[in-house]
Amino acid sequence: MSSVRYLIAAPEGELADWQVRCIGHLTDVGARAVGLVASVRTSSRVRSTFWSIATMVARPRSIRQSRAGSALHDLPLLKSVEDLGENAIDFVLDFGESGGDAVDASFFSAAPLGFWRFAFAPSPAGAPPGAGDLAAGREVACAALVSCDAHGVAKRVLKRGALAVTRTRLGRHVDELLYEVARWPAHACETLQGSGGSNAGEVIVDEKSLFADTEQTHGPHGAIGFLVRILIAGASALLRRSFFSSSWNIGVARARIESFAKDGPLPEVAWYPKADVQRFAADPFGLIVDGRRIVLCESLFPGSDGTIHSASFDGATWGADLEPSLELPFHLSYPYIIEHEGGVYCVPEASASGEIAIYRAVRFPDRWEKRATLVAGVGGVDSSIVRFGDKWWMFAGDIADGADFKLRIWYADDLFGPWHPHAASPAKIDVRSSRCAGTPFVVDGVLYRPSQDCSQTYGGRVIVNRVLKLTPTEFVEESARIVDAESGGPYRFGLHTLSRFGEYTLIDGKQRFLSVSYWIRRAKRPFVSTRGSKRRDVSDQPPYR
Repeated sequence: MSSVRYLIAAPEGELADWQVRCIGHLTDVGARAVGLVASVRTSSRVRSTFWSIATMVARPRSIRQSRAGSALHDLPLLKSVEDLGENAIDFVLDFGESGGDAVDASFFSAAPLGFWRFAFAPSPAGAPPGAGDLAAGREVACAALVSCDAHGVAKRVLKRGALAVTRTRLGRHVDELLYEVARWPAHACETLQGSGGSNAGEVIVDEKSLFADTEQTHGPHGAIGFLVRILIAGASALLRRSFFSSSWNIGVARARIESFAKDGPLPEVAWYPKADVQRFAADPFGLIVDGRRIVLCESLFPGSDGTIHSASFDGATWGADLEPSLELPFHLSYPYIIEHEGGVYCVPEASASGEIAIYRAVRFPDRWEKRATLVAGVGGVDSSIVRFGDKWWMFAGDIADGADFKLRIWYADDLFGPWHPHAASPAKIDVRSSRCAGTPFVVDGVLYRPSQDCSQTYGGRVIVNRVLKLTPTEFVEESARIVDAESGGPYRFGLHTLSRFGEYTLIDGKQRFLSVSYWIRRAKRPFVSTRGSKRRDVSDQPPYR
């Protein structure tokens, strides 16, 4: 597909800040705006005193009107399709309100990809997009970029997503939602270009189905629901921040990872006996070498960067202490282990390095050397690699772009590359099941991918996804099982890893404990200098210890 060209349709030719950013993202991927169309308001905008005041107090930057500056500079104002002349366009990016603004239908005949519009889960009349998520107590904030026909009826979903709800601040929630969806037209253009125009989006059978999975809690809705929930959420967050801290620990579940493809209770877990409750031990991945069961994991204390440590497990009890395994000049976690052609390799999360790299074990588990950079220019998060079909597949997040809710995919014929980005990346935008959570595995020829549900808290639980379609241009998966943290005991506040460990499965769990560390940090703050971090090139360094 050649370079994308489009028209901008906006009420009265004005744009909000998030819409200006949207045009900027399109420019970044090579899409070119060739003209401006002023949409016509077909109905009066509903005003609400309460939501006007709430929005004024919240002051979301994203919806402030902007004269757009360079975004619309020198773009001709088109009144009819004839004004296009010889300019060909692919779509019209319509920023008008659904049901309230209309674009001259004659432009539809010149736009083979239709009119692109944003759709949001319902909000109260007069409220900004996203306000309904707080007012109705939704679990997630859902939105979609849709392609409409000449009458404004949504026909295809180009991108859809479910984002976390920021329950304590309306302004921040609106900004996070709108600044994220501002990226979606650029994502859609990249998908169309990567697939040669063949991936035109999911067909919409019923427009109401766009937000059918938006869950709601019980209780009041509207203005009262908004006030009640934002006060409760704010008080709860203040209480946790002031008097509690959290940490993670690793454990061995006595069941094979394949058993997690079907519903069932969490198996018995042998937890690592941490000596210090504040120590983080998370993201466990293991390997059986010469009859010894060795586990690699992220290890850190509050305020320090993570390193990779190792521990042993004899089938009944854990070894005495975590031992250093891999340390680099930046934070490390998620030590994903791969056995390949007689060698042992590790792909740790090292997002501060700005790359996804693979390391070879010179002496497992405590001596490593860098083998290759798999993906340059991407701060990979929780990279998980599996051989499936005739290709290697890598699932990961990008630290610079929604690591908790966007899934990116690469594929290669050889483990060491070259790796190619999936045409639809980000292939999934869903805070409930995008971020990787361990080892993908195969049952009866079907690939399953563990993922994190971060909708209520980071690493709240694991969703095991059943992959229905995986090609270089398409990706579809569905939830097969929900794995909650253990209902009792200290590690009941989260679970975000399932990884293969022979006849066992490695997991981790989150605990909370009383702590006054928040007040100690506040007391020290005037005396502590703030230093920026700097990426370091380690490509030519010797084996690491």
